[in-house]
Amino acid sequence: MVPTNTALAGDVHRFIERFTEHGPQVERCFCHGCCYWFAWVLTERFPGAEVVYDALSNHFAAQIGERVYDITGDVTDRALSPWQLWAGYEEGSSHRAGIIRDCILFAAEEE
Repeated sequence: MVPTNTALAGDVHRFIERFTEHGPQVERCFCHGCCYWFAWVLTERFPGAEVVYDALSNHFAAQIGERVYDITGDVTDRALSPWQLWAGYEEGSSHRAGIIRDCILFAAEEE
């Protein structure tokens, strides 16, 4: 049985609350520097979910069904630019390579 949108949204929110119940530092971590990794966690937990990216805010989230979520909950309507699937975002560009280096691998911090 495929969950309804309402049931799915409830499942997502309950899952996110398992993280956020541990205090505001969890939200800070996944909103400021580790947003890609929380989006990845969501894609692992919810089959069919995909990592999406808002280029203007440099923020990752997960599209689950028709909605987009990050550690703060439903952010579908809070993007500064349209959410784009990360899988095809500027494939092969130096911009994408920089995002991977700085925001996903944190390699710039090691230099």
